Amino acid sequence: GDIMKIDMTDLLNSITENLKRIDYIKPEEIPNIDLYMDQVTTFMDEHLAGTKRRDEDKILTKTMINNYSKNNLLPPSVKKKYSKEEGYLYIGNLKYRVSDKSFFQINTSNICHLYDEVIRYGEFTGNERVVDLYCGVGSISLYISKYVKSVLGIEIVKEAIDDANYNKKINKIDNAIFICSDVAKIIDDKIECDTLIVDPPRAGLDKHTKSVINNSNIKKVIYVSCDPMTLVRDLKDLDMYNLEKISIVDMFPQTCHVESVCVLERRR
Repeated sequence: GDIMKIDMTDLLNSITENLKRIDYIKPEEIPNIDLYMDQVTTFMDEHLAGTKRRDEDKILTKTMINNYSKNNLLPPSVKKKYSKEEGYLYIGNLKYRVSDKSFFQINTSNICHLYDEVIRYGEFTGNERVVDLYCGVGSISLYISKYVKSVLGIEIVKEAIDDANYNKKINKIDNAIFICSDVAKIIDDKIECDTLIVDPPRAGLDKHTKSVINNSNIKKVIYVSCDPMTLVRDLKDLDMYNLEKISIVDMFPQTCHVESVCVLERRR
């Protein structure tokens, strides 16, 4: 009979997408969760162990591990086996290392469209000082670095900042600096830049950060959002800025999830 060919990226994407509901539902409320976890563990052992896989598949495996581990659902032996794998992702001409505790967009084939919107809205001339809040492994910071004078990335996850500095080095980029800190605690009224990029988690921006932005002299804010509800709330609170443009990027086809890119300009 015919041999069924499995696209590992599509398969892992599907599993990872299903895991998102664990963020909203307590594990004990998921029907047959023990059986489900046994099946996932068996799948990983049978289809992932000892295979020669693409870097994208290694990163997606780590994403699965992160989603399960947050809720203590994954057996320690499985986490130990797969979390130390080193994989790289490519966005345009840039190479990124992503560790098991770092966040990265799942839809790697469409991520260029998302970051190209940031560049389009930035209208960079090469003279801009940019601050990138919630920078992760430096994905946006490094992607825009050749279009700006300097970029400062801030991220609370140490492993992500380690990745960002490593990625800066292997891509030979010298105009980016990364700081490991809680955004809400490090920024103050003295924040200075020409363009501010924010790419927060689903919870959006905290009140202090929004207050600092409102009281700053920043001319342009580019807001990358993964949750329309918190985006609407934050746009309303950033009342010293006008929403000029917004784009929707379909990073999760056939689901209700979208990424939004907005450009806000300071009111005169």
